Amino acid sequence: MNITGNTFRSIEAVPELSFSKKIKLSSTSGTFKFGFSGESTGLFFTFESGKLYDPENRVVFGYNDINSVTLSGNVATGSYSYYINGKKVCTNGSKSNFLINKAFYETSGPSATVNDFYIKTDSDSCTKLYLNVPQSAFKVGQPVTGYIVNSGAAGSATKIFAGSVNNFTNFALSGFPFTVQDSGQFVITNSSSALDFYNLDLTFKTSSGDFDARKSLTKSSSTEISYNYLSGNGTVSNTIGDVTEDLTLKEIVSYGEDPKYVEFSIKYQKFSGSSFYKLSKSLDSYFSVEMNIVPTFVDRYDLKTGLNYSTTSSAVWKYSGSYTSYFDPSISLNESEDNLIFIFKSPSGTTSNHSSGVVYYQFYGDGVAITGNADLL
Repeated sequence: MNITGNTFRSIEAVPELSFSKKIKLSSTSGTFKFGFSGESTGLFFTFESGKLYDPENRVVFGYNDINSVTLSGNVATGSYSYYINGKKVCTNGSKSNFLINKAFYETSGPSATVNDFYIKTDSDSCTKLYLNVPQSAFKVGQPVTGYIVNSGAAGSATKIFAGSVNNFTNFALSGFPFTVQDSGQFVITNSSSALDFYNLDLTFKTSSGDFDARKSLTKSSSTEISYNYLSGNGTVSNTIGDVTEDLTLKEIVSYGEDPKYVEFSIKYQKFSGSSFYKLSKSLDSYFSVEMNIVPTFVDRYDLKTGLNYSTTSSAVWKYSGSYTSYFDPSISLNESEDNLIFIFKSPSGTTSNHSSGVVYYQFYGDGVAITGNADLL
């Protein structure tokens, strides 16, 4: 990386970090500074007239315009240490206490080439990041939404500067920069598709180094049915050829007892031709439950079924974040109409700890879908 003038790189506010970089200057005349800063203070190293000064203005090394200087070290609360070309120079330098949020360069005269540069912190380490792309299929020219999730300690954060696809030029990433505390969103775009299947190797440039991940995507069939959507109560219909689907959400009732539950009155029909010949049918569903308390044990949420309601044996409640649980069972309606009853228990099973919340729901047929939300009173 070539540097002229003044520039900086944002990092998330942290009290401590480690760093390393190889610096080569184009000339021994003029001044070059490298350091870290916070809201009102900072510390920095100064290259000037062939001499390297440390943050306490001590001459610690001589440099020229031929050889690189590798500067590395640790910045802690109230102290710092550093190495030059791998040799320990200072073990207990003194600094003021501040949260670091920038790495900066200032040049006056020479240009600088900086290589092998990294900054590592405990609170925003990229090893605590993981990739979540819910979609497994894509359509040419249509975006796919992805998320970078931070599994680190509460309050930690990582800044994502950029992202790239390393092995296919017809795919690209956009939506940067952003900061990840719980999760951050980006977009995968594509311009063409010669293949039906892609293993995408992704690299994200973060405030604590590169984060690498892989995502597999399959091209959607050209005959894929587009969904007709409805939000809230009512009927949504879709006809493809001689096959017609009707999905009706007639009523939503929320009960405030302990445990609380929400009842959905659903009617789903799929038939062929004017004779209304009934066809086999099933609904995919997704429920997200947000409550104003943090559940202690997710498995204390119970799913209760109505008379003609069934789920796959592998379907279980899952936990996502401090206040959200979600459930994605496959629903088989044996009759044309069913009541779906979902019961949500507090961790202790008592009303006093069972605060209010919201159930977000989605029901999907082959070509129809209903989405919305219901309050937990």
